[in-house]
Amino acid sequence: LALSCRMEAESLSAPCCCTKTKSYKASISRRTLLSKIPIILGGTCLIAPQTCHARNLPQSTGADESQTGTVESLIPIVRMRQALKEGPVSNLLYTIPRDEQLFKRLFDEYSDPITYQQRFLDQNAFLVYYTRGFDGPNRPNIEENLPERQTLQYGARNEAWVAWEALQVELQFAKEHPDDSNDVSLYLKQLIAAVNAYLELAPPENVRQAMQKINQ
Repeated sequence: LALSCRMEAESLSAPCCCTKTKSYKASISRRTLLSKIPIILGGTCLIAPQTCHARNLPQSTGADESQTGTVESLIPIVRMRQALKEGPVSNLLYTIPRDEQLFKRLFDEYSDPITYQQRFLDQNAFLVYYTRGFDGPNRPNIEENLPERQTLQYGARNEAWVAWEALQVELQFAKEHPDDSNDVSLYLKQLIAAVNAYLELAPPENVRQAMQKINQ
């Protein structure tokens, strides 16, 4: 086992003889090197995985974060709820973004942005797991004090998209089969509930001011 480990380490720094005129040394990043060298824990040889990401962070939707948390960025969500409640339902396909990225972007431009702490945890999930979040002596655990509201915001946003995606299918179906549209009301209620859940996370004063600007 020790011989195998040594041979593996030597192979990483071996010169490259791919050409006759020049000899190059392989350029290996620290991440790649650590993924190749076994970790010795308590006499057991463990092979670290090449990559380890928690993948808990939502993908970027290209949202403009310059007005995060402002009344202006909340207005599209309040306007969406108003359209859902007041109807007509047939107009929703023309007033609400049908593309997933554009739909979620409306929410992301108001939602709390992803923090450095969250990015670090996502990119170093393997390290954080085995150190149990240790961040140095006399320092708080790195997994503590995570932004709870942001998690709830993204959860409500995702629930809203799932309902809206299903509602789009039902609305298209209802155009061709107007006598069979029972599921339209079901997914409409789910979408309204998800949008309400999102807006409940915002300060009531922000929601009130957004409604005032819409109704002016």
